[in-house]
Amino acid sequence: MKNKFLIILVIIALSILLTYPLYDEKLEEKALGYILGTQTNLFLKITAILDKLEVKDINDPIQAGQLSNVTVSAVRQDGPVAADYRGTITLTSSDAHAQVLLPADYTFTEADAGIHTFADGVRLITAGEQSVTATDTSSINIYGSQENITVLPGPAAKITLSSDKSSLTANGSDQAILTAILEDQYGNKVADGTVVEFKIIAGGGSLSQTSVATVNGQAQITYTAGSVAGVATIEASSSGIKADIAITLTAGSANHLGVSDIKSPISAGEASDVKAKALDRYNNTDT
Repeated sequence: MKNKFLIILVIIALSILLTYPLYDEKLEEKALGYILGTQTNLFLKITAILDKLEVKDINDPIQAGQLSNVTVSAVRQDGPVAADYRGTITLTSSDAHAQVLLPADYTFTEADAGIHTFADGVRLITAGEQSVTATDTSSINIYGSQENITVLPGPAAKITLSSDKSSLTANGSDQAILTAILEDQYGNKVADGTVVEFKIIAGGGSLSQTSVATVNGQAQITYTAGSVAGVATIEASSSGIKADIAITLTAGSANHLGVSDIKSPISAGEASDVKAKALDRYNNTDT
């Protein structure tokens, strides 16, 4: 591209030489000035033409929320850094999270010599593959990106524990599937292999497992109800954070009566109050 501009300049210079007498030394010097690039302003405009901006030095991989340096370089069409670049750049990211941090628009100075590093200038939030792009504000065709930056989730900061059933029959066999979802402080699901501990706090019953590693941010177990009606409470914990859930345990169908409150001792022929309850096979009252 630069060669094309030089050819144009040569044509201009030759046109000047052909238009005016060759013995005019000032005109000859002017023509040579165009050819040799001594017409400073025009020369700088030509040499300042960029091919792209380069973005680099963002940590990869990087944990969500961590700060990183980022370096932007102005690069000429023929390869070298454009030390005389004085353009203004703006930085954007594929990560649209509200807590993403990017440098403010920046105008390159002579001291930059075409390369500027923003210390701790970038913070990415959303787990997955992200990119950061620098664009010249005067020309959208002059840009560059650091792509495929792997953003890793942070440590667990929140556990949500849920059950596919809110109520079970207290018959020693009824079951519910419990799911613990672990997220970091930004809402990213934690990395696979994060260990979750489960335990029964109250209400009896049993768990299929007490220690489970996450897959896609989740850990699942099966809770089996005990045989006593009431409320079962199960807890999930990881790295010091906890969540629990309550499941109502109800009586099964009545299969016999329970009699109580007859006065004792009691004399022959003496009347007494009596209560009868419909009970299931585990003597839970069928309500």
